[in-house]
Amino acid sequence: MLIALDCSALSIMLKEFVHKEVEDIIEKREEILQRRMEHFFSQQPGGSCTLVIPTPSWAELMTCVPDIHRISQRVDSDPNMYFADFNSVAATEYGLLSAAAIASGDKKSGSDLDWGKVKFDRQIAVVAKLSGAELLLTRDKNQSSFAEMVGLTALNIDDPQPDRQPGFDFGDEVRPQLR
Repeated sequence: MLIALDCSALSIMLKEFVHKEVEDIIEKREEILQRRMEHFFSQQPGGSCTLVIPTPSWAELMTCVPDIHRISQRVDSDPNMYFADFNSVAATEYGLLSAAAIASGDKKSGSDLDWGKVKFDRQIAVVAKLSGAELLLTRDKNQSSFAEMVGLTALNIDDPQPDRQPGFDFGDEVRPQLR
């Protein structure tokens, strides 16, 4: 299965490479999310999947990475990870999607984010879709919405009740315990 990652999912997966200040702020919650992601990946048919990194996600992650060379080596050496570029085909698809939203009278497609973030999230969704990914892992509701607009399934790894997302098992060890 091809699974695309937005910046929020990438930062969890590669957290040892982000600035210490960023890691400290979100460390406790991300340990749970990292276990969820690892469990999810282990449940894939054949026990493996290929992770797609849309280059706009990578660019966003680079803003909080002190050693770009080290993280690049890590990703480049992993045969189960590859970059998907925002190329001319993606730019055309992005333009068509944005033009349709503008023509509908809602250029941000219902998002309350600023226009720059909307454009970035659309780019990530388009690149993920064109890469052949079936699923986008994210913590961002807006990113989920844009992924679904292009026909991807979006999985919010931050949802405390994964049962709301049928077909996705995060493992019992991270589910809230009912008393």
